Parts: sequence; structure tokens; C-alpha cells
Amino acid sequence: MSKLPPFPGYVTSKQFLPSFQTLFKDLGDQDACIQLQEVSQRFLEDTARNTRSSADEFLKSLYQDFQVPHGTYHFSTMRSVAYHSFIILTHAAFEAALKEAIKQHCILYRVEGWEKKVGGKDLAPMQQLEHNLSSSIKSRLVAAPEYRLIEYYRHLRIASSHRTQETSEKAVRAFSKIKETDILHFKKYLHAGDAPNAPAGLSFDDFKLFTRAIKYYSNLLNEALA
Repeated sequence: MSKLPPFPGYVTSKQFLPSFQTLFKDLGDQDACIQLQEVSQRFLEDTARNTRSSADEFLKSLYQDFQVPHGTYHFSTMRSVAYHSFIILTHAAFEAALKEAIKQHCILYRVEGWEKKVGGKDLAPMQQLEHNLSSSIKSRLVAAPEYRLIEYYRHLRIASSHRTQETSEKAVRAFSKIKETDILHFKKYLHAGDAPNAPAGLSFDDFKLFTRAIKYYSNLLNEALA
């Protein structure tokens, strides 16, 4: 069996902060549930095809058999909603861990005056790092391809939860900032498949890429904060 290419420079010389240790466990538990959901969706679609029933007829019979009120009879609708929800759940776990890591960093190094707002506007945790950390540390975090990917999925999460033209346009702009070299990096080291995809075309590969990117990028975050 050929070895996978080594991931370049994504290491931490420090013990992982408790928040990142919790994050890895939470992502593992969440991954298992989401993967089961994807398997279930594919199984249902294959079964519907094999029974030569329309998706509407097949799903309607299942809802009736299990006495569950139906939500949709369309697999395409379920997939679209599911893939956006996967991004929302994954980003929520990551952002909660990063907020806690910032708290742990401030306690560990007795940091006073960590700014969470600029001009009266709240800063997202990743933006707080940019604003508060030294320029040398910040430049390393921002230079990583995963930074732009995580920022894209952050804006996508916002656009999925708060549907306005403004949030939608911000998500599209964040996607456009992902470079061709970033995509090559994701395919080589994160086995990204067909991801990342634009907001209108999310797939299961986006979830897989996001989870893997967080796990690798957490090494850089831990090195900066621990």
C-alpha cells in the first residue's frame, strides 16, 4: 500500500488545549452520525430505484408505515438541506471550540484587553485572532489554504441560517477567494474529492473536506494559542 503524502508543516509542538481535545471527540461523534445519514439517504434512493417506484410513492409509503409526518417526497430537496446543515453543525462545533481556546489562551498567558469588537461590531473568533495576535503568528494562520476554506464555510453557515441577499453575496465572495493553488492543496493532502463547491452546489465532499481541514488547521491554532 502506498503511503499518503505527508501533510506539510501542520504540526504543533505543544500539548493540545482542552478545547481542541473536546473538538476532536465531538467531530468524531458528529461524523459518525452524519455518515450514517448519508448512507441512509443513498440506501433509500437505491431501494426506490430497485422497486421501480417514484420517489414520491416510495417515501410516502415509508412515512405511513412508520407513522411519521412527511417532510418532503423529494430526495434532491433532502440532500440540499442536509448538506447545508452539515456545514452549519460542523462550523458550530469548530467555532465553539475556538472561542473556548481563546479563553484558555488568555488565562494561560494572562492576556488582558483581548478585543472582541471593532467599531462596535462583533468579531468572529477567527477575526479575533487576526486582530489580537502578533503579525508573525497572524500571517502564518492567514497564509494557510484552510483559512480561506474555513472563512468560506463560515459565511455559508451565516447565509444558510440568515437568508438575505447580503449574506448570500458574502458567501459567494468568500468562495471566490479560494485560490486554484488552495484547491490543489486540498486534493493532494485532504483528499477533497469534488469539494469545495459553490453555495448552490454543495455535496457530501464539502462536509468531508471541512472536517478534515479543521482537524489539520487545529494544529496551527494550537501552536498559536497554547
